[in-house]
Amino acid sequence: MRKRDYDKLNIQIHQMYDNMSNNKFKIQDIKTATMLNQDTKRIKSEVHEGFSQNWALAEHYFDNPEPIWDMLRRTFVDVSLEPYPREDFWKMHLDFRPLSSWQPSIGPKRPERQR
Repeated sequence: MRKRDYDKLNIQIHQMYDNMSNNKFKIQDIKTATMLNQDTKRIKSEVHEGFSQNWALAEHYFDNPEPIWDMLRRTFVDVSLEPYPREDFWKMHLDFRPLSSWQPSIGPKRPERQR
């Protein structure tokens, strides 16, 4: 490998690693960098470690084109969200105070005006 090619490759790998550390990485970057790591000897150990930690996840996403939707559907199929309380709810529960009646409990109290 020529020096210029090696420098270009090294810059690409470090850019991918920076994206991974900022949680903006793409799965394709992980796969490419891991394949490059197998062929290249002079890569920092923390770069190699970062890619190897995410390799199983990357492999899973390459093998399953849409794994997230199925997983979310199975996870949240039993979860039902309550609708926003309507007017009849507030009529049944008259003991709830409106927000305007609440006093702030933190912060300094305002001094009373003297006339």
